[in-house]
Amino acid sequence: MDFLNWLRRRGTTLAECTQHDIDDWFASGPKTGLLARVFMTFAIQRRLCPRLRIPNPPRVVTPDAQPQSERIALVHRLFTDDTLPSVDRFVGLMVLLYAQPATRITQIRLDDVTTHDDQVFLRIAEEDLPMPEPMDRLITDLITRRRNMGTAANTTSPWLLPGLRPNRPITTSRLRNRLRGLGITGTSRVAAFNELLREIPAPVLADLVGCHPRFAAEHASALATDWANYAAIRARPLPAHT
Repeated sequence: MDFLNWLRRRGTTLAECTQHDIDDWFASGPKTGLLARVFMTFAIQRRLCPRLRIPNPPRVVTPDAQPQSERIALVHRLFTDDTLPSVDRFVGLMVLLYAQPATRITQIRLDDVTTHDDQVFLRIAEEDLPMPEPMDRLITDLITRRRNMGTAANTTSPWLLPGLRPNRPITTSRLRNRLRGLGITGTSRVAAFNELLREIPAPVLADLVGCHPRFAAEHASALATDWANYAAIRARPLPAHT
């Protein structure tokens, strides 16, 4: 295993390793830290090495999340306030309901949107998700009245949210400014992520929101999420609303 190979490179063996070796190994943050803890506990119990202290695993610190009541209030506003621009309502709900990062929202293309039997679908990470009311109306409105289409080069723009530069999508910084104007920040996305973890297994959610599977798994563990019924839950569609 990695730990034994690491000891060998240090010129020592399992039987000769010291507390200093143990502390150095776990301080380096190896990906196999959990396996090493199990193995070392076994080795100590079987007297294959000296009785050494195995450091406790690092505490997973979950990012700050927006209070759920504030998130729900924002969702309600974006669902019902027709005075807000469609683009603001759409990008805001993409964060608050689907925990999508700004970098991914900017990259939504026209061909990511499809319609079947009057149901609008949006492709997110290879999944065609049915859009609830009013998301379906907002997407349709964005397609028929896209912004920044004044230049000749932008008339064939493939982006759902065209930017000021010809044939380029809206910039991430501009989109984040629009979100901040609505009161939607990184903590809002964390709150949405936490809510989705209660409905969707961490490996699946990692793909949908564009985060590392290990981060999603650790975050689910920190939230004490139980996925014993993974197969049944996987069959459920992504929540349409909160």
